Amino acid sequence: MHFITGGAFNGKRQWVKETYLHESQREYVWACAYDGDSLSCDDSSQDIMILEGMEHWMKQCAGNYGAVLSSIEHWLEWERNKEGRLLLIIGTDISKGIVPVDEEDRTWRDETGRLYQYMVKKSEKAYVLWFGIAKLLKGREKE
Repeated sequence: MHFITGGAFNGKRQWVKETYLHESQREYVWACAYDGDSLSCDDSSQDIMILEGMEHWMKQCAGNYGAVLSSIEHWLEWERNKEGRLLLIIGTDISKGIVPVDEEDRTWRDETGRLYQYMVKKSEKAYVLWFGIAKLLKGREKE
């Protein structure tokens, strides 16, 4: 798994397209929470699975960390089950700025942060993007 995070509208989607899909002959599915796609969609015939909008799926699950974590575990298993598969997860960093006054929003922010920590721990590579520039946080670039 490769995990990509960064601020809203900082170029994560474009960077993933240019880095992983540009000139690629590999088949992929792009599930996007912002477009109403389900986190549990199942298209196991593709080589690359892209999950975009983790923070939005967390909000939809009303902070049910376990439900989202279970879906992530499903996709990690999908990736392990066949050589050459790649799971890409994109999540907007919502941990910066003013702490929300509303308890529900604080819980959402905190649980999303915990989920991101888990995904970085499980990932082979992790990147943070700011203003379209990627910084590798974990893993090695190709040699």
